[in-house]
Amino acid sequence: MSKIYQLVQSLKPTEKRYIKIQANKYAGNDKNLSLQLFDALDKCKHYQREVFLKKHRKTSFYKNFDAHAEYLFDFILSKLRDYNEENMPDWRIQKSFYKISLLAAKGLDSACEKLIKSVKANAWRYEQYTTLQDILDLQLYLFGNCRIGKLEPTYFEELQAEKQKIMDIINDYNTVLANWHRINLLMLNKAKEPLHLIHQRGLQILSEPAMQKDFPSSYSLTVRNRYLACFELYYTSIGDAEKSYAYNKKLIENREIIDQKMPGFNKDALAVYFNFMLSCFKSKRWQEMEVYLDKTLNYPIKSVAQEIRKTHNYCYNGMLLYLATKQFNKAAQVVQLFLEAKQKYEGRYRLDFLLFTQSLVGYYFFVSGDNKKANMLWREIINGPKYGFELRTQATVRAYQLLLEIQRGDVDVLQYEAQNAYRFVKSANLMEAREQLFFTTLKKYKRQISLKQLGEQLQQVKEPMSETSVINDFIIDWLLQSDF
Repeated sequence: MSKIYQLVQSLKPTEKRYIKIQANKYAGNDKNLSLQLFDALDKCKHYQREVFLKKHRKTSFYKNFDAHAEYLFDFILSKLRDYNEENMPDWRIQKSFYKISLLAAKGLDSACEKLIKSVKANAWRYEQYTTLQDILDLQLYLFGNCRIGKLEPTYFEELQAEKQKIMDIINDYNTVLANWHRINLLMLNKAKEPLHLIHQRGLQILSEPAMQKDFPSSYSLTVRNRYLACFELYYTSIGDAEKSYAYNKKLIENREIIDQKMPGFNKDALAVYFNFMLSCFKSKRWQEMEVYLDKTLNYPIKSVAQEIRKTHNYCYNGMLLYLATKQFNKAAQVVQLFLEAKQKYEGRYRLDFLLFTQSLVGYYFFVSGDNKKANMLWREIINGPKYGFELRTQATVRAYQLLLEIQRGDVDVLQYEAQNAYRFVKSANLMEAREQLFFTTLKKYKRQISLKQLGEQLQQVKEPMSETSVINDFIIDWLLQSDF
């Protein structure tokens, strides 16, 4: 897809207005080709180069289209920089550092010193530590050349102490961020090693001395956020629902402090809401989950990319909540929203979220009695490209289809599909006790056993239902209520 089309579609309404105003400044008496192209791309719903050019073949930008598109691309990026410097606190702080540097270069030391003081206060508020480090380095340089500050040891010691604090915070952040990546990589590579070894290595990372500080919010909200995320990621991945909830709750609280302390903070809270809702689902805290599902649905959106993220977050968790609590009327509304978004944002919807939500939408149609739609959605996943991620979802869809085969009553087909599903799960290293029991039972299913009894046996498996669990609560619940 064209990079210029993607860039235009990613813009917030306020950014579009700003760019149009800036483009008009350069229009003069002639038609502004960049603005014409911008408007055409903005109105385009589904971009295909040949179709787009054919539709606009009578426009001035049709000739030398690639050159005009490249110019517009660079123009938008330059104006986005200006826009962010005006409207985003962290960008304004960075811009102010450039002003400090210019004043120092021009020898305007008094004005430079005054600006340093105000910019540092704002940089501390918004935790812009790398910019603070740059400011301190310049401040110490000017002090060392007797240009600013009090020429006293105490003044120097204060600057050094401030710089050391900044360096400590940056070091702590880099440490916890590196550990988050290490844990994430462990969990993403579960198919390559036994699960207990991966869990053990994750626990070793969390047991390192650097991870025992329990950073308070008064130290650094940014460091604390990433620190808590390490524990949340680990406990969520191993299926410890209560600890996952506890750390996600702390992340929600930390985010609320960030919103109070740093208004206009250049990161939205959707990711924090999403993880918290998942932890509520796994710990069966339905009321809290619905509160944050509603917050997600009503979250103020400022760009198309954010709209897509909000939509897939809402659909993902909405299907989980309303299927688990059997609120099928509300589930139907989420299904409709998902199917519309799937078509509207084709090629832009996050693929792992797409697979997971589509699998649950298929399950909704299955329990609603529409097996044709369920099978169509599930087959789209199974027969589609061989995805190297969301193996759990791909395996679960195969398990869902076995439920469909049970309803159809063809035992031979059921056993054949069960064998294929078994091989897939085993090759993906997802075969744990619950999966082993489910697939081996259905491979030899002759209607001599009670599926309700199978559901009860699956419930009694003591290992936690983790992120890698193929046989989820929906499958077990269906078996428990089965008349077969």
